[in-house]
Amino acid sequence: MRYKKQNDKRRKRQRKRQQKKFFNSAESAVVWVCEKWLNEGKILQYIHARPSGELDRRGVDVLIFLNSTAPVAVQITFKISDKQIKDKRDRHFKKYPFVPGFLVVENVPLNQHVAKNQVIYDKIEQDLIDIIAQLTYVPREDINKLKS
Repeated sequence: MRYKKQNDKRRKRQRKRQQKKFFNSAESAVVWVCEKWLNEGKILQYIHARPSGELDRRGVDVLIFLNSTAPVAVQITFKISDKQIKDKRDRHFKKYPFVPGFLVVENVPLNQHVAKNQVIYDKIEQDLIDIIAQLTYVPREDINKLKS
């Protein structure tokens, strides 16, 4: 019985480490997209929240400053299962109703080599544009600039 409990604890720790690895990669992929937009002049600036920092405690992982509007706050998570995503989304909007962006990264690029993961980065970029386009306070010209 004692051996079984130790194995269960070990498995839980391994699962947490794996999830943290996926989460960091998902955030890194979104930051890569933001950096690309910054270099192309599509956004003014972005802020990536520090772990357990002020923004992170308020449910914001990335804050994107577009050219002509208020900043867009985005919470990032990776896809585990549809039910877990729905639960996470519900909890997020209940706890942080003023953080409208909730991005789910489905295929997490564990290897940060851009050429190998270009399809994944393109999908993340499109999902981010879709989230920004859903916000009512973002003008069309900012959205069109991101799409170009």
